[in-house]
Amino acid sequence: MEGIRDRAVIRNLFSEAYRNIDINIDEIEKREFGIGDFGKKIVYRHLAFRSESQLKNFLIERTPIYISYSISYYQHPDRPMDQKEYIRADFAIDIDESLDRLNIIKQDIFELYDILKSEFGLQRIVINYSGNRGFHIHVRDRWIQELSRDARAAIIDYLILRDVKIEDIGIIRKDNLLMGPRYENMKNRMQARLLRSIREITGNDRVYLGDWSDVDMQKFALALERSRFRISMDSNVTLDQTKLLRMENSIHGDTGFIAKIIDINKLHDFDPWYDAVLFEDREIRVRMIEDYICKKYGVELKRDHSYRLKGDLGVFLLLSNRAKLI
Repeated sequence: MEGIRDRAVIRNLFSEAYRNIDINIDEIEKREFGIGDFGKKIVYRHLAFRSESQLKNFLIERTPIYISYSISYYQHPDRPMDQKEYIRADFAIDIDESLDRLNIIKQDIFELYDILKSEFGLQRIVINYSGNRGFHIHVRDRWIQELSRDARAAIIDYLILRDVKIEDIGIIRKDNLLMGPRYENMKNRMQARLLRSIREITGNDRVYLGDWSDVDMQKFALALERSRFRISMDSNVTLDQTKLLRMENSIHGDTGFIAKIIDINKLHDFDPWYDAVLFEDREIRVRMIEDYICKKYGVELKRDHSYRLKGDLGVFLLLSNRAKLI
């Protein structure tokens, strides 16, 4: 977005919206914050706030177009990295996916959430929409916050089935054939996913009873690929404890949507265009730079045409450089 007037209007809208947005950051005084402006998500970092009210005043008065915060907790979050004195870090999973695959994303998040709770015994799991393409999962149980990088990597390897060896799941190899465990003897859900995939590939129900006579290494490899989550998890976010992630309930500068916290029981029905938008009570007049079809309002907008639009759509088009103010 290049127009000075366009930028001023967007910043004023963001500032006004922040007056009515709840800010709730776990141990805010130990977090590092980073802010960005139009065209750049992080312009300045090493910011710190003593309280949520101080942060909220900053958002209203200074109004960054992007704001992110650290998954790590520090003694001195406003100092340079080598002087911060690291304490611990959330276990964070960044799911970066196109919203065209929203239903697939939701299905995998449900299963991932279930694995984190049932197999790892985790309780403090927060899911939030990123405000743009994907979702973030923050896990804040103390024991997982204190894990080393290597231990975090081992959990990620398990979740994405990286470097799986047949011996790891109780499979015996005899020549090119395999013998595997019965379904009820599978040790965890990831193994059960694998067994279901093998059943789908072979069409043989006997694999549930330990009869793997139809399974060779080629079929095993295919089943392993099918068993992986379909969502893309950025392991660098989980392992790099200096990472900053989009602050929950902040406004995303690419869309104008809220990086909204989502209750797991409401995830199934979540739709960003209905559940994470602002400015619906406003109207904005724009001139289109390119064609765009909006399913929410059932409109087909044409390049070089002018329109009076609902504020959520107008802000989205301005921020995504599909339109400009008139």
